[in-house]
Amino acid sequence: MFFLNISILAYSLFLLLLGVKIENLLNDGYSLFIEYVGIPVAFLTTLGVFLSLAMLISFASFYCRNRLLLFPYVCLLSVLIVTQLVVGVTFYANKSRLLSLVPEILRSAESAYNRDYFANSTWNSIQQDLECCGVEHFQEWFLYFSNSSLPDSCCINYSVDCGIDAIPTDNFHKADCAGAAYRWAEQHIMATGVSFFLMLILQIICLLYSCCYLQTCYQHNSISDDF
Repeated sequence: MFFLNISILAYSLFLLLLGVKIENLLNDGYSLFIEYVGIPVAFLTTLGVFLSLAMLISFASFYCRNRLLLFPYVCLLSVLIVTQLVVGVTFYANKSRLLSLVPEILRSAESAYNRDYFANSTWNSIQQDLECCGVEHFQEWFLYFSNSSLPDSCCINYSVDCGIDAIPTDNFHKADCAGAAYRWAEQHIMATGVSFFLMLILQIICLLYSCCYLQTCYQHNSISDDF
């Protein structure tokens, strides 16, 4: 039980730190996506906080040998498990529709690249991080740049104004950003889903163990040394 709680506590702290890191990324370079992923990021952070709280209550019950502390632990953990199940099922049921929004978001930002700071910052971050250029093709930028030039963030070897002669020198990423973003999201969703499922199983085991322990305590009116 103790080691299961340690694992879940580590997971909850990871969620908390992940939420903070993503929020910082959104504020620094991906601000255009705040409207779309702000709520999920807030959910991650909140989940991390309440899971940590539940585990701390469990540790307090363990060290103080106070079974009464298990009641708020069981109640809080039950609510968190149900919430995670609902959110997880809802997300995976709508995963395809959510991912289909990526090209639309990118295209709207592309048209505002030269007049909006947030669109400019978001596109530069995407093209540099994912090593891509344009939503579906690099030539899309010709509508917004003269002389068939590209944004500097499209360059393989970056330097100031490198986008002006990026095409003649073949110094630009050929991959489309819609496909690169979709593949990145698919890979991270799969990894996140597996870890989410494993941690959910651990939480359910802890909940069942705690419920059985409480039932045993009431039957024998004692506290087990195995807790």
